[in-house]
Amino acid sequence: MATQPATATAKATPSATVTTADVSLTALLPTPTPTATPLPTPAYAPTPDGEVRTLRVPVLMYHYLSVPPADADIYRLDLSVPPDLFAEHLDRLLAEGYTTISPYDLAEALQRGAELPEKPILITFDDGYRDNYENAFPLLRERRMQATIFVVTDFIDEERPAYLTWGMAREMLANQIAIESHGRNHAGLAEKDDDYLVWQALGSLETIEHE
Repeated sequence: MATQPATATAKATPSATVTTADVSLTALLPTPTPTATPLPTPAYAPTPDGEVRTLRVPVLMYHYLSVPPADADIYRLDLSVPPDLFAEHLDRLLAEGYTTISPYDLAEALQRGAELPEKPILITFDDGYRDNYENAFPLLRERRMQATIFVVTDFIDEERPAYLTWGMAREMLANQIAIESHGRNHAGLAEKDDDYLVWQALGSLETIEHE
């Protein structure tokens, strides 16, 4: 696959000079016009039945589900949603006719053509903070709504107090909350080699599956 725009190259043709007696005639050939080589159309990943499908499904992504502390920095403030506001979000979604789905439901619809609700929506949480269990989970369970939490597995293994425990994760998994990978330690992945990326992605998945 081409990774850079195609660059057209043109071969310059020198002008020809013809001399007859005392008359000099310069014959200029037409200037070549550069033509861009079209880039190949990217191939879609194959599906089991050979069909290519596209869907438009909204995703609501959250981080902290709590009121920020008084000394919170700008990141904590920007990434926080109070529980009462989250409850309003959920009630509004239900009133508007939305049905929560899981990433697996979406994958089945894209890969195999499985039917989705009329107005599907994904609710997700990044990082796996403990307030997802303490505040978001009860509100979702009351309304029988699904969600997906992308956890940082090393933070759970290290028993950091701000993050979920594996016991909390297992309880939520049994109640329509999918637990997925957000890497091992939330490290930046830019300019990392393939071995490091595999360690982050597959290592965290193996930990989740083991737990």
